[in-house]
Amino acid sequence: MRLGVHHRSRRVPHDRICVTSRANLGFHAAWDFGSNGREVTNPDATQMLYSFYPSPVRRWIAARGGLKPQMIFLRGKQLMSMYRPCYLDAQASSPR
Repeated sequence: MRLGVHHRSRRVPHDRICVTSRANLGFHAAWDFGSNGREVTNPDATQMLYSFYPSPVRRWIAARGGLKPQMIFLRGKQLMSMYRPCYLDAQASSPR
């Protein structure tokens, strides 16, 4: 899933997003190939991507210094505090 990416000019509503305890979201700066064939950060595309993310995710990214070439991961309690748990995850973890 891509958080905040528009689908037919609309964002996925917050109440339609759920996460499992194993969810792991990675974020990094956008890049292009430079004239020498190496990856170079594209600041305009990075800002555009950043603007699509929901505000709790943007705050989390900003608190870690913003989007950079290196991947940062949102998972565990931090992610679970932003979104409701998925029903299937709750069902799978309950005793049988």
